[in-house]
Amino acid sequence: MFLVSGSNVVFQNFRLGNMSFQGGTPVPKELGELIEMARTIRMTPEQAEPQRRSFAYGNVKIENDSITWEMIHRAAEGLEER
Repeated sequence: MFLVSGSNVVFQNFRLGNMSFQGGTPVPKELGELIEMARTIRMTPEQAEPQRRSFAYGNVKIENDSITWEMIHRAAEGLEER
């Protein structure tokens, strides 16, 4: 999780692999620049749909190891039909 205060970007209780950052830890300059660049990107619908499905898969898989990509695709296609 990142917080932005003016032009400063800081971590807020964040884990990355075996590294842990507590609230207020400054983001390295290069990472801060990449975060700022990423904020300007606007995905097309063709880019957003696979990202949405990947996000759903990752979040659900944490809680339920039996989830498969096929289940995610079926659920997404069911939503599109509505």
